[in-house]
Amino acid sequence: MRFIWIFLLPIALFGKPKGHKVVEGTAKVQEIGSTMEIQTSDRAIINWEEFSIRVGETTRFVQPSTTSAVLNRVANGASHIDGLLEANGRIYLLNPNGVLIGPTGNIQAESFIASTLDFDNEDFFKDRELLFKGDSKERIVNLGKIAALGGDVFLLAKAVVNEGSLQAKEGIVGIAAGEEILLKPGGMQRLFIAPKLKEAERGDGGIENQGLIEAAIAELRADGNAFRFAINQSGVVEANGTKSENGRVFLVADGGTSANLGTILAPGGKVHILGEQIGVNEGGKVDVSSDRGGGEVLIGGDFQGKNPDIQNAKMSVVMKGAEICANAYQEGDGGKIIIWSDEATIMEGELYARGGPDGGDGGFMEVSSAGNLSYNGFACGQAPLGKSGQLLLDPSDITIENIALNDGIAFSLGTFSATKAIAKLATVTPADSLQDTLQGGGVDVTVTTSSSFASAGNIFFNDPI
Repeated sequence: MRFIWIFLLPIALFGKPKGHKVVEGTAKVQEIGSTMEIQTSDRAIINWEEFSIRVGETTRFVQPSTTSAVLNRVANGASHIDGLLEANGRIYLLNPNGVLIGPTGNIQAESFIASTLDFDNEDFFKDRELLFKGDSKERIVNLGKIAALGGDVFLLAKAVVNEGSLQAKEGIVGIAAGEEILLKPGGMQRLFIAPKLKEAERGDGGIENQGLIEAAIAELRADGNAFRFAINQSGVVEANGTKSENGRVFLVADGGTSANLGTILAPGGKVHILGEQIGVNEGGKVDVSSDRGGGEVLIGGDFQGKNPDIQNAKMSVVMKGAEICANAYQEGDGGKIIIWSDEATIMEGELYARGGPDGGDGGFMEVSSAGNLSYNGFACGQAPLGKSGQLLLDPSDITIENIALNDGIAFSLGTFSATKAIAKLATVTPADSLQDTLQGGGVDVTVTTSSSFASAGNIFFNDPI
């Protein structure tokens, strides 16, 4: 789906950036044919009447160093980037009227930060954390290519859509959707979103990634939205990390829904998919496998929901046809996979945390809930030269029986019809045994009723295992 319809003005009306006024620092603007060159001081703020680049045009910022920064504020019209934007330093593009990078648009900068929100000049000059805020409801849409040459890419707005390519192979690709967004200059987490000031309007806000994200770290964060997906990931997110640190991918929807229908890769690293409701849909894949060991996947929470630094989901769903992998390809242990919810967990997909063929143990997998648990999936923790992996099933009460697929469950990523706080552990077919279903992947299965949100429960056997 294309989102060009939100920017209705004809492309022909837009040319190179126009009507500049230097507010702070120095900036010398020179035009030669289809190229505009802007030579700036180490820090500069420029106000523009319009800021767009047509096909075949180039706008180039020449800055003293890679740490230099230029803040560009745009007064009128959405910014259409259909040509080439180049910079050897950091570029900020703030336009409350929206930003569209078209299919032919190409941005090459040390770092690139675009937003429909605004922040204080003083914070910009002191190089400290930036609080983006404003009442703009316009979007940032990328259909082209944005590449950070050594730094980061951040897209911050009420709504952000990526159908193109975002690259920050040595840094962070950060996308945030909210009314107030804090961008920190460093640290494990760079983006923070203030709680919503009012209830969302139908259809507003959120993040949609249908394209490609390549970075050392990928961070997608959105505030809650009761009427739509806060984060809808159907593209490819690849976080390969750096020489000193494995990659990390964070999909966090505070009070909203995070859905992965695409592919998320972080070899040996971490993937956290968090929110009020979590879905890994059919065809969705999360893979933290690597040569030297599996990484960590947290879906809906951490071990038994006890980590105060990790947001717990009310509902977590891994659908049939979804795959989560934390394998060691050579020598090393399988990784850690947690699927948790406070109210309802449905697991119908496949989990892999295999030890390496050259040595290593299988990993640890937990599929649990403080409330309802339906397990009809497959878990593999094989380790040819080591100990088998572990699968922990830990709801409040457990009923073990052979049940038909989806028995008593109606799920449409938002509705769970089961009412009892129990787990149903289903077999694939009525002829199979529960043991075949659970242990077919070479795992040691632990079934408990010691959920951290309830007192010790009961285990009921309604069918032979």
